Amino acid sequence: MEKGSLESSRDIIWTSRAFGREKAEDVVVAEKKLFGRGKEAYYCENCGFLVMQIKKQEGKENDT
Repeated sequence: MEKGSLESSRDIIWTSRAFGREKAEDVVVAEKKLFGRGKEAYYCENCGFLVMQIKKQEGKENDT
């Protein structure tokens, strides 16, 4: 897997709905940032999967 980051000029969310405005059940994957790196993620070219940690683990520092 190759280390990289998700970047966007808008928030990136995961949702189970087709389209529409953000809802409470949506998961914010990466917040909009004006400066700095995006959200750390790993991409596997063989299988096409993108893997990333969304929530911080309790008791551990995570600066991504």
